[in-house]
Amino acid sequence: MKSIQYLLVAVIFAFSINVMAQDAPPPPPPPPPPPLEAPEIFKVVEEMPSYEGGLEKLTEFIYSNLKYPESAKNKNIEGLVVIRYVVDVDGSLSDVAVIRDIGEKCGEEAERVLKLTNGKWIPGKQRGRKVKVQMNLPIRFKLDNEVEFVLQNSPRKVIDNKGDKFYNKGIAAYNKGKYKKAIKKFTKSISKNGRDISAIFNRAVTYQKMGMADETCSDIKKLEKLKYNAAHSLIKKYCE
Repeated sequence: MKSIQYLLVAVIFAFSINVMAQDAPPPPPPPPPPPLEAPEIFKVVEEMPSYEGGLEKLTEFIYSNLKYPESAKNKNIEGLVVIRYVVDVDGSLSDVAVIRDIGEKCGEEAERVLKLTNGKWIPGKQRGRKVKVQMNLPIRFKLDNEVEFVLQNSPRKVIDNKGDKFYNKGIAAYNKGKYKKAIKKFTKSISKNGRDISAIFNRAVTYQKMGMADETCSDIKKLEKLKYNAAHSLIKKYCE
């Protein structure tokens, strides 16, 4: 009898364990793997990145594509712009940013030109492995003291005042060979804005075209007073 009781208890216990196992919640899922660490960005490596063709080719490319902003020219702004960038393992550029600027869109222009070299870099290496490397590139903006004394032949697209309209009419008259009319239009443009360097420059060019040396020299000296960078070399050429 006792054996039957023991057997009955064992069966009930096993059944209870089975029911409890079925009622138990499933085990929690395993924790997600830790996020991949971003590749380290080096500043100095055994083999630094280089532009295809070397530094000389990079310098040639930069300065052959760099466009001096007109507002910087007119204000005689010169100086050094520094661009920071990262050369990735595939030779592309990322994180391009201006860290030193001189204003008047010079920084934007330097950044634009550097981005044209994207994909043309040989990546840096550390212990034989390609790595990302942060670099700085200085780009110097320097005005040329020599200037071609010819008409600035670009009409103004944004007309802010009547002076701009006269300026455009002056260019149109000059291009048609109507130099006296061009002088009148440039003079009216200057009357609206006495500090309009482009209008004074173009009138001086027109005077010189007509052989009016005194008037040419007078306008060049006005440019000098307005601190036009190339005025000094023009004075040497046309006024001395």
